[in-house]
Amino acid sequence: MPARQYWDDAKAVGREFKERVVPGFRGKTAWDVWVLFDEKATWDSAGEHVIDWGSTVAATEEDLFAQLERVAEPRRDG
Repeated sequence: MPARQYWDDAKAVGREFKERVVPGFRGKTAWDVWVLFDEKATWDSAGEHVIDWGSTVAATEEDLFAQLERVAEPRRDG
């Protein structure tokens, strides 16, 4: 099944995402952004649980992959 894409001409979703999740994003609307959250994140608390984020995806993909490798490592308690 192909992915659905919805056009948000008013950019309401991008502005809300910037405000809640990536306030450090330069610009009025967050787009072309990846965000890695910890396991406690919910929509209402997403901004409090950001491990890392980057933009543009293509320009920061090495950071994304490094963070994914880091969080995918087994946890060591003790």
